Amino acid sequence: MSNSSPPQPRPPGTPRCRLDENLYPAGIKVADQEIAAINICRSDFHGEWNYSIKPRSLKSKL
Repeated sequence: MSNSSPPQPRPPGTPRCRLDENLYPAGIKVADQEIAAINICRSDFHGEWNYSIKPRSLKSKL
């Protein structure tokens, strides 16, 4: 007899989280124009850490 219960299904929309242990190249340069084109909406509370990236409008171009 096992003390563990069977896995329970997750409700739809429940995120799966895990640590990303991949290595990524350092020193990649992104042009100021590309950074300016990102639609960043900063939170009123610690906007330097808490922000959303929203889709660009169809009119905006790089």
